Amino acid sequence: MFNGCSNITNTWEELINNREELTNIGECAFKSCSGIKGELVIPNGISTLNTSIFQECTGIERLVIPENVTQLGDSVFLNCTGIKYLKIPISTNCIGSKFSGVTNIKEIYYSKGTGVGISLANWQASSGLCYQSREKLTKVTLEDGITRIGDYTFYGCSNISEVYYTGSSENWNLITKGAGNESITKLEVQCDS
Repeated sequence: MFNGCSNITNTWEELINNREELTNIGECAFKSCSGIKGELVIPNGISTLNTSIFQECTGIERLVIPENVTQLGDSVFLNCTGIKYLKIPISTNCIGSKFSGVTNIKEIYYSKGTGVGISLANWQASSGLCYQSREKLTKVTLEDGITRIGDYTFYGCSNISEVYYTGSSENWNLITKGAGNESITKLEVQCDS
């Protein structure tokens, strides 16, 4: 579609008309489109992001993936080095090379999605999302309704200084927190109530 178009200067909103009606984006559609800049909000109608759609789109700084997205194709955000903020459902399958080379994330917001917990299998696979950005990650937000944080999800993320939970402190205390997550369990967590 736009594969390799480095001269795109439109925002994502300007580029894709009728975003909310969009249900599919083809493989490699925006691969290497370094001109896509700023915030990228994936439309709600999409449940799968196909292989290499946004690979090497280095201008993306904020990435918002909606609740209903459960599958990410291989290399979908490979080498998107500009991403500093990521909102992603915990139910999204992130095993493999989906976020390889994404090393500058400073803030992650985990929304509940359709699942019930963050697990090592989803986040610490061959190229773990948090682990790659471990030196830059400073803020984590966890949405109310999450029931488990798997072993080593935040392993090595020693610069996290803020953890925010959108539920009550009582609900935070009920979340099972696996081993190797000292970078968030040692902090005082800010809760909504």
